[in-house]
Amino acid sequence: MRPPSMRTPSNQATSIQTPSTKTTSTKTTVLKIGGASLFAPQSEFNRLIDYLKTDETLLNSRVFLIVGGGETVESMRLLHGIYPQLDPIAMHWRCIELLDATWQVASELMDFCQPIPTTESLQQAFSSHTPSWNLVRPGAFYSPILAQQLPANISPDPSWETTTDALAWLLAILAQGDEVLLIKKANCSSIKSLAQAAACGIVDPEIHRLHQTTQHPSISFLYDDQGWKIHPLDS
Repeated sequence: MRPPSMRTPSNQATSIQTPSTKTTSTKTTVLKIGGASLFAPQSEFNRLIDYLKTDETLLNSRVFLIVGGGETVESMRLLHGIYPQLDPIAMHWRCIELLDATWQVASELMDFCQPIPTTESLQQAFSSHTPSWNLVRPGAFYSPILAQQLPANISPDPSWETTTDALAWLLAILAQGDEVLLIKKANCSSIKSLAQAAACGIVDPEIHRLHQTTQHPSISFLYDDQGWKIHPLDS
């Protein structure tokens, strides 16, 4: 599969149309790969990819995958610390734009996924009822224009409280998803609830706040501890 153009896709959509009810019996999973995994040694990232490509449950699911920004976004947090007068909302959207870069890199590294660059292509993927792997550009469903159309109870706060954890949850809501899998590098088996995870800084505060309004979809950690393990969280 050819990598997508390095130019940021043009996305003129002002809203995103999602199914009002779940239209497929195929399991729908939103998978979030943190930027830390992308910036890890190649052997670690390859081990993750090997697992994803062979896990039977995922192979039989509709998977919508997003990738975090890692050190790319952390550089903006550092800049905001040096220049606290910078507009925090503008900084938030700058970070969202930076996710284009890690999406492009992941599209080259994960050639088993279909790149989803725009709102239109995402809506087409939503309408598919068959198992598939879709690597979603966050700007396809979350932008300053699209965010204005979101109901208040599912709209992430445009601040440092929001990371791709919350965006994965939002994508799952829009996709009528069954579960969110958050890939974490550390053993997370001692974490029992989403509230505890947020308090410990393992997930961002926004995913906890937003999930309280819906109590769905289910949220689990996926981590590597002598083999990949899924650890479900209490709401």
